[in-house]
Amino acid sequence: MRIFPGILVFVTACLGAAPEWLLPADNAVTGWVMSTVSGCYSGTAVDSQTLYDKIDGGATEYTDRGYQGSAYSGYANGSDRLCVEIYDQGAPDSALHVYQYFFSTGEECRPIANLGDSARLDTSAAFNNNLEFIAGRYFVRIIVKFPSYAKPNA
Repeated sequence: MRIFPGILVFVTACLGAAPEWLLPADNAVTGWVMSTVSGCYSGTAVDSQTLYDKIDGGATEYTDRGYQGSAYSGYANGSDRLCVEIYDQGAPDSALHVYQYFFSTGEECRPIANLGDSARLDTSAAFNNNLEFIAGRYFVRIIVKFPSYAKPNA
């Protein structure tokens, strides 16, 4: 999917901006538009309390590591769906600590070269793939939703 490099270019071009300004606009990557996607967070969180409210109490991993704000949106392109989550951790070291916190091992989690400061693709989930990367002070997660209950063949 060409959405990954497109989002990276958009995010890195805007380093230093508020997270909501980093969400790609409609057709920033051709064909992809903001959409309500089941299972995706949407909107923003501007402090620890709104983050706790947004992600149902799972905010400690971020707030203990310099959390400044976050933005979320779903995107659709035909039947393809994905979620974008951008967390401003305030400093590159803090973003790295969040990235390391979510690290999983195994052959279903592969590093991705030339994407942000560090990136990986986790294919272990049954209904989606997760791309996580850091770019400066931002931790970014892109969740690619599968259109059916079957994982596609790699």
